[in-house]
Amino acid sequence: MKTPILVPVLAAVCCLGSCTPYAYWTDHGQPGAIKATNLRTQETRTVIVRDMTEPTKCKGFPRSPMGMIYDRKGDRLLYREGEGHAIFAVDRATGNSLEWRVCVDGGRSIPEDFCLSPDGKRIYLAVRHLPSQRWGLWSAATATPGERQCLIEPGAETLTAVAAAPDGKSLYLTVGKDVKGPRAFVRHDLETGKRTPLTAALNETAGLRDFLVSPDGKRLYWTLNHTDNRLDGIWTLPADGSAAPAMLPLPAEAKSSGAWEIVYQRHFFGPDRIVWTDMTTGRIKSADLEGGDYRVEADPKASGEVTYLTALEVIRKRPGGPGSTAAFTKCGCGQ
Repeated sequence: MKTPILVPVLAAVCCLGSCTPYAYWTDHGQPGAIKATNLRTQETRTVIVRDMTEPTKCKGFPRSPMGMIYDRKGDRLLYREGEGHAIFAVDRATGNSLEWRVCVDGGRSIPEDFCLSPDGKRIYLAVRHLPSQRWGLWSAATATPGERQCLIEPGAETLTAVAAAPDGKSLYLTVGKDVKGPRAFVRHDLETGKRTPLTAALNETAGLRDFLVSPDGKRLYWTLNHTDNRLDGIWTLPADGSAAPAMLPLPAEAKSSGAWEIVYQRHFFGPDRIVWTDMTTGRIKSADLEGGDYRVEADPKASGEVTYLTALEVIRKRPGGPGSTAAFTKCGCGQ
């Protein structure tokens, strides 16, 4: 029997310092499965298989998890399904689905992006409301996800991506007139609700897939998959919008296939770096903060299993036994 080609849609890297780093990923070939690839040996094993026949499937057919974030306080993986209408959770150590979920409008609306506060106590969601096709910003306590709070009332302006500032006092958002056009960066003060524009709508953000705030709060980084492939790559600008965006000077093989999702991580095979997924080659790539020292961290496609990889998360394991809740921590702000 011919081995099916697995098409990953999500990955989470577990960077373990001097221990063994892993990449967690999912694929369309086996919906509901999350697999772990040893980044040193490239060996892959299945760690989670979720029942995709449950009502959590999207529009009558199964979708693999996307947009995964590691919640270190609960030692769980939070994710949304492709075009899914809620954020779900699985126990990272056991792979068991948890009775934890966040949805808006009774699950009728779609969380397009989400993030956790630096202390892990709150989750923030950029939501596309249906059937109105209006966009809003919501929040919930991770301990009581059913208690939701609307931070920005649904409106016509698209709100497609969200990232928390390292100090936990504000959020960075991307807003625009439509989902495919140029977007502007704004900062939303969580205490006052005040919005501060940081940039005008930028052509360099049309097709923005994912963005992050550096741990010192000084820079934004994002990936781009643009209709003009000359703009494909990794972009950055000062978080206060004081300078124009600049593309990192990566080699052609690093940016020609289009980047998808990006994370910031520390002390993973070296000094601080950014790590991203290549949606065409299925590789996990990294570079230093100026775009130098480019390298491929993982190539699951080499084993014949991966052809399409879109999302990434970075985790660091401190000394401790397998499955130890205290052994994992998010690589990023304050770590």
